[in-house]
Amino acid sequence: MYKTINLYHRLKPHYLNILQSQNLNHPDLLGRVMDVLETQSFVCELIYKDVIALNFLLGGTNAFEYFKDV
Repeated sequence: MYKTINLYHRLKPHYLNILQSQNLNHPDLLGRVMDVLETQSFVCELIYKDVIALNFLLGGTNAFEYFKDV
């Protein structure tokens, strides 16, 4: 049996640095987003509110652009 890589490990380094810097401004939102990224393996598994939170924290519009090897 193999282990699937979660979305946290698939984040591009640039976006990971942005998320870490957002911890001071939005700790509750970031905590919830980090929980989701650590439990989900595919972008299509994200629900709408998580995609909106990612876009808010990272300043993008497309959730697929944040991850490598998707």
